[in-house]
Amino acid sequence: MKAYAGLTVFTGDLKMPIISDAIIVIEEGKIIYVGSEERGWHYLEEAEEFVKLDGKLIIPGMANNNVFLNSFLHLLSDHPSRKITETFSSFLNMHIPSDFELSAKWGAVTAVKNGVTHMIGMFIWEKGMDPAKVLKTLENIPVHMIASPLVKLKDLNEDLLKLFKSYDLIPTVKFDESLEEKLPQLARFEETSVVRYLIPNWDHLDKLFLSSIGKKAIEISIGSGIFSSNVQVVHGGGFSTGDLDVLAVRNVEVVKSPRFEYMLGSKSGDIQEYVVRSMRLSLGTSVFDLSPVNEVKLALFTEFSFWNSTKVLKDGMYKLLFQSSYDFYSNVLGSQCGRIREGYEATFVVVNTLGNIETLDDFMDFMLRKWDPSLIDRVLVEGEEIYVNKQIRFVDEYQLMQSISKKRRAD
Repeated sequence: MKAYAGLTVFTGDLKMPIISDAIIVIEEGKIIYVGSEERGWHYLEEAEEFVKLDGKLIIPGMANNNVFLNSFLHLLSDHPSRKITETFSSFLNMHIPSDFELSAKWGAVTAVKNGVTHMIGMFIWEKGMDPAKVLKTLENIPVHMIASPLVKLKDLNEDLLKLFKSYDLIPTVKFDESLEEKLPQLARFEETSVVRYLIPNWDHLDKLFLSSIGKKAIEISIGSGIFSSNVQVVHGGGFSTGDLDVLAVRNVEVVKSPRFEYMLGSKSGDIQEYVVRSMRLSLGTSVFDLSPVNEVKLALFTEFSFWNSTKVLKDGMYKLLFQSSYDFYSNVLGSQCGRIREGYEATFVVVNTLGNIETLDDFMDFMLRKWDPSLIDRVLVEGEEIYVNKQIRFVDEYQLMQSISKKRRAD
């Protein structure tokens, strides 16, 4: 049993959002008590380990629902001036060096430094890859990472889908001109499995369908049985308002990475169209900055005419950071996460606040105006301290960097 005391806790639960002068008690990776020190004093006497963190803030570990792991090898290129154009080109064409273990480890390191404890790690699936090795790598990474193999739709086949399903891998399928031919396969897979559709340019497919068979792509897709509630659409570039109306009715989840989409010149970075339809919406990021907080800030402030008051901004930040982005992990993994609550996993971030936080307004103001990853004191996943005093504890960072540099030179 381990106890942390002297805390201000943001619980993630709006019924009781802030607990001041709190203690958190952890046993076997779970929170067994969170509340006032006065009420839980006996835990302090029983705890084998006691950590005093006077004045620090506890928040739930954040979720990042789309990280392109392979791109980390480009970002650590020996040619910094080529990083951005190289990464964008590689993302669009899927020509990129691949080493899942190195990419996953560096992705986890970078995520944790930004307060992220849950992530969907998308990686290019190459012929001959061993799913068992992918899962073995994840076992050695304490971050909750869902491995999502990225495949082009034209390369998809029944054997590959069966392989992913047998290992509980959630594929990300990059849509292309073969959509009409592949619709029956996708529909069968959706019936029993979760799948992600990477759609950078839907309007291009729309034009192809209209010219070839005189119908819109969304009409043919829905008629074939795809876009169910088992689907997570990534980016969703080129959807019309009518398309979004259809997806909203079918309860399709959408993952937005506003900054990355804006940098690609896509208007799909806008999130207000999804919000007004009450769609399931969560956040991913570009590999240039894995901070979901910065992603939310850009999304909200660039649409300030929609988020037209501080209260609306704070509500939007709460929903995107501490509510909707966790749903996928709860549904897919069955994990109790995203809350600092008794019975939930002890996965949270300890932050230096530079001031008092007594109310929910104080907390949201801190997140909007003052949050910076440098303020993170430590990160815990299921009770294990994996990042303390700027030091990663689950991997040797220097050795990992050396291995990545060696890989880059070889490529």
